[in-house]
Amino acid sequence: MKKNISEQSLKDKIKLLAKKQKINTAKLQTIVVLERVVARLLTRDFIREHMIFSGGFVMIKSYDSERFTKDLDAIIRNIPVRKFFEELKTALATDLGDGFHFWNIEEESLDIKSVYAGIRYKFHYKLGEP
Repeated sequence: MKKNISEQSLKDKIKLLAKKQKINTAKLQTIVVLERVVARLLTRDFIREHMIFSGGFVMIKSYDSERFTKDLDAIIRNIPVRKFFEELKTALATDLGDGFHFWNIEEESLDIKSVYAGIRYKFHYKLGEP
């Protein structure tokens, strides 16, 4: 049986943890949301095989860095963008029973003046039951 997790319950837990760790509650909530995104991405074999995380989130999780980030940076290897986008939508729709829900995934090409192409994926999320 699935347990209902309320938005307030999740916010209270994040607030308590932020206080214990002496960090800003909004920053911790962002980090927790990113962790929940990663948990969903890792449910997809296809994504695990073709995605390499990089950037500030990796620094926070791997090296306990104080650098704050609001996004996930990743390199996608050897797959068409369309295929990745479909896998991303499927991953973010996965219900892990953790009270986090993601929807309205949008794709935006970045105008990067370098040898690398860039795509930004944006989405909405909600804490608690949808």
